[in-house]
Amino acid sequence: MAGLTKVAVCALAATSVQGLKLGSGSSVARANPIRRVVTALQKIEKKVTKEGEEATELHETFMCSCKTQTNDYTQSISNGEAKSEQLAADLESTTDLKAQLESDLKGHKSDREAAKMALADAKALREKEAAAFAATKTEYETNLAAMKKAVAAIEAGGGNSFLQTDAAQKLRDIVNSRQSMGGDSREEILAFLSNSEESNASGEIVGILKQLGDEMAKDLADATKVEDGAIADYNGLVAAKNEEVATLTTAIEDKITRVGESGLKIEDLKADSKDTAEKTVADKKFLADLQVECADKEKAWDAESKERQAELVAIAETITMLNSDEALELFKKTLPSSASFLQLTDRASAVRARALEVIHNAQNSARPMQHLDLIALALHGRTSDFSKVIGMIDEMVSVLKSEQKDDDEKKEYCNNDIDTTEDKIKVLEQQGKDSEAAIADAKGTVETLEKEIAALEAGLKELDESVDAATAQRKKRKHCLEGIAGLEHCCHGSN
Repeated sequence: MAGLTKVAVCALAATSVQGLKLGSGSSVARANPIRRVVTALQKIEKKVTKEGEEATELHETFMCSCKTQTNDYTQSISNGEAKSEQLAADLESTTDLKAQLESDLKGHKSDREAAKMALADAKALREKEAAAFAATKTEYETNLAAMKKAVAAIEAGGGNSFLQTDAAQKLRDIVNSRQSMGGDSREEILAFLSNSEESNASGEIVGILKQLGDEMAKDLADATKVEDGAIADYNGLVAAKNEEVATLTTAIEDKITRVGESGLKIEDLKADSKDTAEKTVADKKFLADLQVECADKEKAWDAESKERQAELVAIAETITMLNSDEALELFKKTLPSSASFLQLTDRASAVRARALEVIHNAQNSARPMQHLDLIALALHGRTSDFSKVIGMIDEMVSVLKSEQKDDDEKKEYCNNDIDTTEDKIKVLEQQGKDSEAAIADAKGTVETLEKEIAALEAGLKELDESVDAATAQRKKRKHCLEGIAGLEHCCHGSN
C-alpha cells in the first residue's frame, strides 16, 4: 500500500515539476499532461479499490474459517469433557463390578471346597457305617446259622452230639450276650447246654431258640433297613453335593470370564480416557492459538483497512486538486501565450508549494526514502532547471516498481513456502498421532496377552491340583473297597 502511495506522490510531483518547467519557458509538447496524470491516478484508485475488495473477501473468508473452527473446536472440547466424565463414571462402575465379581468368585471357590469336603466327610462316614453294618450283618448271620444248627440238632434228637460242637459254644456266647432275653429263658438254655444228658425239656428249648432266632432275624432286618436308608441318604447327599459342585464350577468359570472381561474393559477405558484427555488438551491449546491468531489478523486487517482508506483519500484529494480550475488555469498559462513571465512565475511557485506539501505528507506516512528528500530539497532551491528533479522522479518510480515486483514475487514465494510447510506439519502431526495410537494399541494387546497367559497358567495349575486330588481320592477309594472285599471274603471263609 505504501508503494502505491509513493507512486501517486511521485506522479503528482512529476506533474508539478513539468508545470514549473513549462512556466520557465520550456517548449515541451503542448498536450495536457495533467489529464494523463489524473487518468493514471484514477486507474491507481480503481486498482487499490479492487485490491481492497479482494482483500476484504479473503479476510471475510478467513474470519469465517476462524469462526467455524472456533465453533468446531469448542464443541469438540465440550464433547471431550463430557466423554471424559462418562468414561470416569464407567471406569468407576466397572472397577466396582470387577471387585464384586472377584469377591463372588472367592465365595464360590470357598463354597465349592466346602461342598467337596462335605462329600469327603459323608463318604468317610458312609464307609464307616457300611463297615459296621457288614460286621453286624456277618455276626447276625453267623448267630442265626448257629441257631438253626442247634434247633435242627435238638429236633433230630442229637442234642448230646450238638453239645460237643463249636456251634454249642457259639450258642452259649449268644445267650450270654443277648440282653433282651429273660432270665428264666437264659437259665434254661444254659442249663441245657451244660448237661451232657439230653433234657426232657428239649421242646421248650427249641421254642426259646426259635423265638430268639426270630428276634435276631428281625434285628437283622431292622439293621438292613437302617443301612438301606443310610445308603439312600448318602446317595441323595452325593447327588445334591455333586450338583452343587457342578453349579459352583459353572459359576466360577463364568466369574473368571467376567473378571477377565472387566479387566480388559478397565484397560480400554483407561486408554480411552487418556486419549480423550490428551485430545481435549490439544484442542484447547489449538483453540487458544487460533483465537490469538484470529485476533491478530483482525487487528492487522483494521490497520490495513485504515491505511488503504487513507491512501484512497489521498489519491482522491490529489485527483480533485489536479482537476481544480486553478490547476487547469495554471497549466493553460504555461503554454505559449501573451502572459507575462512574472505571472507564470507566481503560478509556478504555487504549484511548487503544493508539490512540496504532498511530498512532506508522503515522507511522514512512509518509510524514509532518499529520493523524496532530494526532490524536496530541489523544490526548495527555486532553481529554474528541473531536469535533474524529473530524472530523480523517473528513477524513483522505476525503483518503486522494481521493489513492488520483488515484494510481490517474495510474497508469492513465502505464501507457497508457508503452504508447503503447513502441509508437511499436518502430515507429520497425523503420522505422530497414528504412531501414538498404534503404540497404545500394541501396549494394550501386550497387557491383554500377559493377563490371559497368567489366567491360563492359574487355570492349568488349578486343574492339575484337581486332577491330583481326584487321583488320590480314587486310590483311597480303591484301597477301601479292596479292604472291604477282603473283609467280606474273610467273613464268608469263616462261615
